[in-house]
Amino acid sequence: MPLSPFFRSATEDLSAFHPTPAQSAQLYEIYVVSVDPVVRLLHKPTFESKLVRLQGRCPESAAQHADRGFEALAFAVYYAAVNSLHQDKVRQMFGTDKPYLLNKYRVAVEHALTNAGFLQSEELATLQALVLFITCSRGVDDTRTPWVLVGVAVRIAQSMGLHRDGERFHMSPLETEIRRRIWYEICLLDLRTAEEHGSDPGISTRSYDTKLPLNIEDTDILPNSTPPIIPRKGFTQMTFCLIRFEVLDSLRVVAKSTPGAGNVKGVEQLTLEEKEEMLDELALKLATKYQAGLDLTVPIQKITDMVIRLMVGRALLSLYHPLRHFKDGSLLNQEKKDKLFRTAVEALECSAFLVSDSDQWNWLFQKYNQAHATSLVLSELVARPPFGTDRMVERAWAAVDLLLDSKPWKRAHPLMAERVWKPLDKLKDKALARRRRARQDLEMGQRQRPGASLPPGESDMWEGIGVEDAPIDWVSCRDRHRHP
Repeated sequence: MPLSPFFRSATEDLSAFHPTPAQSAQLYEIYVVSVDPVVRLLHKPTFESKLVRLQGRCPESAAQHADRGFEALAFAVYYAAVNSLHQDKVRQMFGTDKPYLLNKYRVAVEHALTNAGFLQSEELATLQALVLFITCSRGVDDTRTPWVLVGVAVRIAQSMGLHRDGERFHMSPLETEIRRRIWYEICLLDLRTAEEHGSDPGISTRSYDTKLPLNIEDTDILPNSTPPIIPRKGFTQMTFCLIRFEVLDSLRVVAKSTPGAGNVKGVEQLTLEEKEEMLDELALKLATKYQAGLDLTVPIQKITDMVIRLMVGRALLSLYHPLRHFKDGSLLNQEKKDKLFRTAVEALECSAFLVSDSDQWNWLFQKYNQAHATSLVLSELVARPPFGTDRMVERAWAAVDLLLDSKPWKRAHPLMAERVWKPLDKLKDKALARRRRARQDLEMGQRQRPGASLPPGESDMWEGIGVEDAPIDWVSCRDRHRHP
């Protein structure tokens, strides 16, 4: 990888990186379909008007006259669009390989951010470009670089006052809304990258008073809009991201290992039971406020339902992480172990569904790290009876098979594939060996007792799962995965 130009002082000519107007329009259309529904950083009408002006110039003129902050944002949009596409789609649409085109726009974004002086810039567009770039870079090369850049983004945002709500400074409704979107995307990145590195989030709930973005369509707010802007009821372009932002406070309480993140008392003063009760209340709130009104025949709303289930489940598993509280499961009774096992299985099911069935959005969901849930499930499969009346065991095997065999998943985590997934594959082999030995013992018992029935074999495991036990269409997921 070439050295980053982030700290270069001279301005770089980026005319060679600008796409043709037709390609620019094509990339933006991809962004609107594949990125904007799940990463709401832009106000599309405003961005589109500026992009049209940029497209109207030749590459040399565009590079010479473009607003530096907006040029960085445009390149970040192109980068995000390419990142969201499958390799064959990139070749079909642009006649080149995805790694080449992705690297081209990655370099362009880095140069453009430096040209814009992003470390000193007060422009929202420059910060939007940085945040979008970090969001799409996670899992591409490594996890450390995005983690460090998130810290930079936090400091830049705080220096621009984004941790204070725009209404306090009598800003326009549009500027206030964009500032909220940027701030909460940074908060989300801060939490996710901290999880990946086993550290506490850098942003605490008490450190900002920025309000949540409004539940509106982009067309509901314009540069000349005056307050108040009335949020809509029901599902909007903003709802998916709004839900992810809304749960941040509760997730921080679970993730934080030092006092100060809670609203009433420090996290160390909260018992596991109190934190779990908080998560139960969060799940009920989300079910009542959002899930009850979702139309699961609409893809983005189906995905929203899955993400809610996954977020709450991951939070519960994180709460009872062995490394956080104890060295083994001795403090957990069987009822709690069963609950965590079921939660981990459901988390794997949701992840497998999102990776297999989210179409244009799976670029984002491939970044969801399920190593903890997978480890818990495999450990339980080693310890639990391989056969019997526990249908959750069969569901667990189905989810593990699909997830560990998922090539897109391992491509999204190249370093983790070596450091984490290989050990998990070994743990899976151990569980399978125990299952085979148990099956052999049962076969010997059947020969001694003619007429006894055997449990479903590994080859017909899929058919052994009832509809009520497997709410996700596992067979179709499996077939799509094996026959792309």
